Amino acid sequence: MGARPKTYRHRQTQVIVRLAGPHQATTEVSPNGVRVNIPGAVITIGDTKASRSIVSLWRDAAESWRRLFPTDLRAPSYPITTGSTTWVSVALTGRISGRDVQGKAPKFSRSHCGELRVRMGELVIVMDDQAAARSQIPVWLEACELMEIFFQ
Repeated sequence: MGARPKTYRHRQTQVIVRLAGPHQATTEVSPNGVRVNIPGAVITIGDTKASRSIVSLWRDAAESWRRLFPTDLRAPSYPITTGSTTWVSVALTGRISGRDVQGKAPKFSRSHCGELRVRMGELVIVMDDQAAARSQIPVWLEACELMEIFFQ
């Protein structure tokens, strides 16, 4: 028997953005696609395949968030920097593998207020309370509408 070939394990990096409380987020059309600006991150959706994946995810999130956050509990805020700071910029293109929407009831969540997690490939957005979900979901649904127009 010959020597076994070496196998290499590749770890894919994930960017996790955790949000708590009400916050400002915006969408815009850029030359590269549709851009979503959230606290600490800028996400650019660059083509039709990525757009289709993201639209279905955020529509699922919009349907499920009320069940996950049955009360108006507020998670402790994360440190806020003054001004506009972008810690990470992510471009999503092509078919996005590893995408899902997951939720945790308040009893099982880190913040004890519920949790909604939307995973889009290497990007994960976690909303730790109802106020964060109320800030994020409308912005992403607006982005979905822009994507449908932009990528026709």
